[in-house]
Amino acid sequence: MQRRLTCGIGALLVAGPYRWNSFDIRAYGVQTNRVGTGSYRGPGGPQASFALESLLDELATRLGMDAVALRRRNVVRPGDLMVDGETWERIGAGEVLAALADHPLWRGRAELPPGEGVGVGIGVWPGGRQPAAAVCRLEPDGTLTVITGVVDMTGVATGFATIAAEVFGVDPSRVNVVAADTASAPRSPLSGGSVVTYSTGRAVQQAAEQARTKLLRYAAELMEIDPGDLEIVAGMVRPRGSPDQGRTVAELAELLDGFGATSEPIDSRTATMASASGPARCSA
Repeated sequence: MQRRLTCGIGALLVAGPYRWNSFDIRAYGVQTNRVGTGSYRGPGGPQASFALESLLDELATRLGMDAVALRRRNVVRPGDLMVDGETWERIGAGEVLAALADHPLWRGRAELPPGEGVGVGIGVWPGGRQPAAAVCRLEPDGTLTVITGVVDMTGVATGFATIAAEVFGVDPSRVNVVAADTASAPRSPLSGGSVVTYSTGRAVQQAAEQARTKLLRYAAELMEIDPGDLEIVAGMVRPRGSPDQGRTVAELAELLDGFGATSEPIDSRTATMASASGPARCSA
């Protein structure tokens, strides 16, 4: 029996990173006015993982199987379906379990003194489930401006600058990240764990890619060369194989901003859909 989930991250996490040919999972959200404790990170994750991993240990004992081997046999692979009907992306669960199987602690557990043991448990947490948009703009001085509506809680602005710089071909110090207000910002997800970099980071990446393509197209017209034969390295737009024939991004940006400029501004806005399953982290 298979039943599609419609409620509750705990119900999704209770299935863990494993393939299930048969399951019946039902989730209920109950509102109460009694808040004795609260989750700091990963609400529902530790509870669901503890329950499932304990069950797998019991199952491995009954089958006479190595606990890691049982998990490796049933772990999900990219393209497998989650219990809510969405698709698993690559999460590295197989690689994590392979490393565990070869770890000296696990391989030598039978030789431990009485009263000592080694346990194993694996957990997964989804993220990046919200749509997002971002703007990437080339300024007249050759710097880049990245605009989002994300609040910089834990250094995400540095992450956005690094993403845009790597994609565009400039140093991160040449990228300014702006958090606009709700009246003017591109669509952004909530500022929370496991969401911002995955969701908005992809939008920043795509906006930088589009801006880079526009600049290369403009440079190709000036240099009378095919855009595919150009590259941007260390802030220099240059023909592949002939680095001494290039022009700096700052030079091109100044030409684009001049009075009577005939080319469109290098200004790109992109939006990304919410990931079906969302990127996930897997750890043991």
